[in-house]
Amino acid sequence: NKELGQVLAERICQDFGGDLKGKIIGILSGNTGQIAMRQRLQGLQEKLLAAGAQVQWQMAEMGRNPDQRLLEKNWAQGADIVVALENDETERAVDYLNENPEILSECALYGIGNSEKVVYYLDKGMIRALLAPNEFHMGYQSVEELAMKLEYHAIEKRNVTTGYLLIDKDSLYDTEN
Repeated sequence: NKELGQVLAERICQDFGGDLKGKIIGILSGNTGQIAMRQRLQGLQEKLLAAGAQVQWQMAEMGRNPDQRLLEKNWAQGADIVVALENDETERAVDYLNENPEILSECALYGIGNSEKVVYYLDKGMIRALLAPNEFHMGYQSVEELAMKLEYHAIEKRNVTTGYLLIDKDSLYDTEN
């Protein structure tokens, strides 16, 4: 998860010529009670801050019924770049941008996700780049690990790294994506 945050930050840096000095960042970080989200956030912030960016606002744990006023308040503070660290947050960001199209010309949206909705908005150009974790492989590996643990009780738990795709509008229809 830390790597996901770092890879997304590296893409942002690449898109802005490696220098984010003076760039204002807004982050939709999801449930930071989950270690995965904290790791994504840490990886993202380390790289962005090292490139000179300033995090203006961060929204965590929006839940099922996010406070629209809080989202509006944060977005009104301004941001050159908005980063959403999980699928639900990326969907909320595109929903907000659809309702406020004037903001789209003022900021660049980057996200993590793989739903049809976020892929659609990537294709339409609303999302600059999308990092899509291989959730199928995550689920498969989890079941495989559980089966091994049930069969061989003494087996130690281990971490398994799964893959991801970094996709933009230009590479969306490439064969591997």
